[in-house]
Amino acid sequence: MTKITPFWKPLRVAALLAVAGLAVATGCENSAETTSDADATSGSDAAQPAPDITPTPRDASGDIEMAVEPEYDEAADQSTDEMGTDGSAAQAAPATEPVTEPADETPGEPGATTSSPFTELGIIDTVVGDGELVEEGATVTIHYRGTLRETGEQFDSSFDRGQPATFPLNDLIRGWQLGIPGMKVGGTRRLEIPWALAYGESGRPPIIPERADLVFEIELIGVDNPEPPPVPELQTEFEGEPQAMGEGLVIRDIAVGSGQGEVKPGATVIAHYRGVLAQTGEQFDSSYDRGQPATFRLDPGALIEGFSRGLMGMKAGGSRRIEIPSALGYGERGSPPSIPPMADLIFEVEVLSFKNARELSAEWLSEETRENGVIVRTITEGDPEREPMPEVAIAVIHTLGVVEGGQKFDSTFDGGQPATVPLEQAVIEGWKQAVVGMRPGEVRQFVVPPELGFGEEGQPPMIPSNSTLVFEVELIDWREPREFSTEFVGEAEEIEEGVTIRDIKIGEGPEAVAGQIALIHYLAQLTDGTIVANTFDAGDMQVVPLDNQPPLPGLRRAVVGMKKGGVRRIELSAEKAFGSEGMAPLVPPDSPMVFEVELMGAQ
Repeated sequence: MTKITPFWKPLRVAALLAVAGLAVATGCENSAETTSDADATSGSDAAQPAPDITPTPRDASGDIEMAVEPEYDEAADQSTDEMGTDGSAAQAAPATEPVTEPADETPGEPGATTSSPFTELGIIDTVVGDGELVEEGATVTIHYRGTLRETGEQFDSSFDRGQPATFPLNDLIRGWQLGIPGMKVGGTRRLEIPWALAYGESGRPPIIPERADLVFEIELIGVDNPEPPPVPELQTEFEGEPQAMGEGLVIRDIAVGSGQGEVKPGATVIAHYRGVLAQTGEQFDSSYDRGQPATFRLDPGALIEGFSRGLMGMKAGGSRRIEIPSALGYGERGSPPSIPPMADLIFEVEVLSFKNARELSAEWLSEETRENGVIVRTITEGDPEREPMPEVAIAVIHTLGVVEGGQKFDSTFDGGQPATVPLEQAVIEGWKQAVVGMRPGEVRQFVVPPELGFGEEGQPPMIPSNSTLVFEVELIDWREPREFSTEFVGEAEEIEEGVTIRDIKIGEGPEAVAGQIALIHYLAQLTDGTIVANTFDAGDMQVVPLDNQPPLPGLRRAVVGMKKGGVRRIELSAEKAFGSEGMAPLVPPDSPMVFEVELMGAQ
């Protein structure tokens, strides 16, 4: 679903540090559906194709490493002798089949060169082993020596280190993945690898140049081949007959659930499932084997189409067999290495629970039509002990928006994360007027005529011209807009030229020190009183390195020494803010600034 922001203007006042080049830590989306339970959206799961294997090589003490690490790991660098690949090179590599003839010259000792660039992978067995054969996806133990084709210069050697390397083939450059299977233990092989199957356009400076062809001499010492994929026994007893759902999709209920309601598009589903290849019965994925059910949203495009469509109509406690043709699965590309191209799939799915997407309520306690034409319906009354929300307030809400008689265009209910909305930023006048007076806990539905909505312009493609809009809003809480404090706990102190601080509240948590990363809320204004940033009201927080570097070096310096939970006023000269250049359009050149900062944490 394409999401828009129909209720309030994009907050320019929340973007100051982001525009200035500092990282922004915004309110997180609800991640319950996409964390550890979201196994159906990973790798060979039902949700989407498995990611390509794109290991990254690391350079330590002149050696090229093979281990795959998402980030630099010094300990791993010192303990492993493995070579990886640049991800982009692996993805761009052509599906070249290995050849068994030398590309140009007979291989010689280390340091020998080959004059012509390699155009395809060369595989030359110098000694054929008599041990176990290497299969695709195996973990191998080898000695190897790597040299550059063009110069013969050696860039890595496990022989020189006196210790063989052990690594899974799937973590290596593409040339190794293609070139080592088929070897037998005890054998030696020379691989002549074109740059497209090695480190690609960029190489691995300074050791491996751009577009570098590589030559490897490999001695296979041991191999641990993968276990063959399991072939589970699928259910043979069913409660229903096969149902053709169109385009080759077939479903059949193993057990019809007894829960209330049925799975609909947009639902969040918690389920166990098993997936097998229809042709061979080989299992490619199973949440049962992981011992944990998967959680996924049935939004358009989130999962393979056949899987999403096959779940429609299921009840909690039910289980179903879903037969998916390749066109509604992973198609011509497949999802290597588990799912080949053009593979038909079979899933057995057990729905443990689900929550359908929020829909407009069909019943309400009361209804009134106001003079402006807005219809306001009370679904649930709010807390009578709380004050009603005024016209100038910051609302924390869940909201659902639907084009009358048409499609849903937004919903925070489904994502689970409420929105923080300054009412003065609301762009739909009818929406703003209808929420004023709500109390926390109250749920209202209101119908907004076009002239108080998006009018003749609409908001294509989701909202056509002259659309009547229907909203359902739950007010979680509201607060008054943040203003600069007027009471302090200490005197003003100029900590350096152009930077003056004054504490409003002393925190009780750990103290921020130079070099850390601080997480802050802040309010910022120019000396004429113009507010240019306010993350308190927007609900965002900012990540700020405490490194005394521009932009805003004075702010970074002034946060040092604050304790978590503390609030501080910070006055900056123009030089300690954005200087002579300013930061268009928010901060003019040579502008002093005033900040009120709350430290949320530092590490």
